Amino acid sequence: MANLSGLSVYLLRDIENVEDIIRASSGNKSQGSVLYSSERSGRWFIGKTEPFKTPSWVGFMESQLSNDSSEIQWSSFKVASSYGLYVIRIEVESDTGGEEKYFAVSLGHGIHMLNMEKVEPSFGLKVVVNSVPHDDLRQVDLTVPEQNSQKKLYQSSINVSKESFEVNERKDLLKGISGALPKNYFGGKESELSDEDKEKLKVYDLIGNPQEDYPLGRSLSGRDNLRVGGTITSLDQITKLCKRYYKYYTSNRYQEHFKWIDNFRIVSSHDPLHEELDHKLVTAIATSDIDYMSIASPEYIHETSAYDGYCFLGNGGKKEDKELTMFPEIGNFMEYYETKLHEFSNVEKGLALLKGGCRLALMNKDNPNYMKDWPLYKCIAWEVQHQSKGYVLSEGVWYEVDNDFRQQIENVFTNSVEDISGTIMLPAKQDHNLGNGKQNKYEAGYNKYVVDNSNGDAILFDLGAVPTMKVDGNEFCDIFDVKKKQMIHVKIGKSSSALSHLFRQGAYSAQMLKGDIKFFSETKSKFDSDVAQSLFPNESVEAKDFSVRFAVVLDYNQKLDIPFFSKVSMNDSLSEIRRDGYADTKLWFVKKEM
Repeated sequence: MANLSGLSVYLLRDIENVEDIIRASSGNKSQGSVLYSSERSGRWFIGKTEPFKTPSWVGFMESQLSNDSSEIQWSSFKVASSYGLYVIRIEVESDTGGEEKYFAVSLGHGIHMLNMEKVEPSFGLKVVVNSVPHDDLRQVDLTVPEQNSQKKLYQSSINVSKESFEVNERKDLLKGISGALPKNYFGGKESELSDEDKEKLKVYDLIGNPQEDYPLGRSLSGRDNLRVGGTITSLDQITKLCKRYYKYYTSNRYQEHFKWIDNFRIVSSHDPLHEELDHKLVTAIATSDIDYMSIASPEYIHETSAYDGYCFLGNGGKKEDKELTMFPEIGNFMEYYETKLHEFSNVEKGLALLKGGCRLALMNKDNPNYMKDWPLYKCIAWEVQHQSKGYVLSEGVWYEVDNDFRQQIENVFTNSVEDISGTIMLPAKQDHNLGNGKQNKYEAGYNKYVVDNSNGDAILFDLGAVPTMKVDGNEFCDIFDVKKKQMIHVKIGKSSSALSHLFRQGAYSAQMLKGDIKFFSETKSKFDSDVAQSLFPNESVEAKDFSVRFAVVLDYNQKLDIPFFSKVSMNDSLSEIRRDGYADTKLWFVKKEM
């Protein structure tokens, strides 16, 4: 009898009939059909086969080798695909008693037939954090949902705890996690186990500790779906496993070791707030209010060499003819859908486009059916304020920032803002240049303007203005206030990517000045000898005598504020600088003149 070597399970929602599960057809192309149906037992099989097709590279190779390849039967090179979805309706236990839930098992590339709008987000992730022992992890998948949306995938060759991965609990969203499950011991064999192993086996208490070697599988990997490692021998086994997984999905066991994931609470799709946030998103796109918005694949792409690039779908043209880009940006999105943007003035139409008609695709031009594609709704990262609370859209899921966590970050920000009165900083002009007849970057021009008007109290280190001030390949700071011993780092505007770089640069420079001899020596050499002797009399840095300042230059009509995740970045940098023993670090806002 044939077995399955693992499962990929999805929990479904809002299912009225089995056809809801199948992804909508594209043009005249069917996305799959119900081939087996048993309403009584609650089981369905949905399938699809692709006809054989000649890859595009065959024609190229045949034309190039036509004189030397008479033995090759080029017409024999074909590709085809088959997909399957096994759907099961199960009665599960809940707080209100028994209720029916639908689960889908993807077979082959069956995911391509599944209507992702019907998939319960983070189902697999919740199962894993509630079941896999916290020190038996193998992989974590993280996202920083700011404007320069970052995806980080950490893997380990052995079982480790999350502390072994570089997780920023105040900034990272946990999007995926994998780990190993312990082998169960029963029938008197428990006495052979160590106390640590016995503690791990408590993970099975939630399901009554059944007498099976691996009651949940050998390993679990969770995102929206749950991937199960282990041998599957029957459909009845799948039913039994889905019931168990649902118990872990609804558990709160994770709070002992993963409580930090509650910094960002998922907003349920049934919550009226979800609709309000969706409306704000559509309105922002309709009005081109996209300053804090970015676009990226919602998945970490492992086999990048298998694809040729990204393109947008849903505005006409064949997939095969699309212009591809390796790094899609929000500007590409606005340009490609320019003729459709007027439809976003109607919220319902705009939302329908984001969740269905408009898509981001990762293409393989040799085989257009071998691609990944996602609704744009799942590809947008956006941070927004609504009714005095903070929210983040990431990979198609709305998160509410925990109030206590948010207030903690906001308090640090408020206490760190310092008025520029009495400092060397000056209001910025609308235009700045370097005084050499060349228009240069605004930031370098502004920094030179400040130093030129400092009565000799400041030194210019901005590499855009003075490339020779490079220190060990890096920028020590933009401006150094000699009298106050302040390392001043300047950034124009409030994009989260630029501000994150600003704060990282400040913390790195302070750390290197104190802890790296080469960096310190090169920095010292940039000062006149008498100034250097005054600043560093002991051939080292007395960190308590120095301080760091971050200056953000804004337009005259911009609010004195920065994005929330930039505040988190600043908080992290302040902590690092403080640990190195420097005096208080402050944030300055500089306004441009009207």
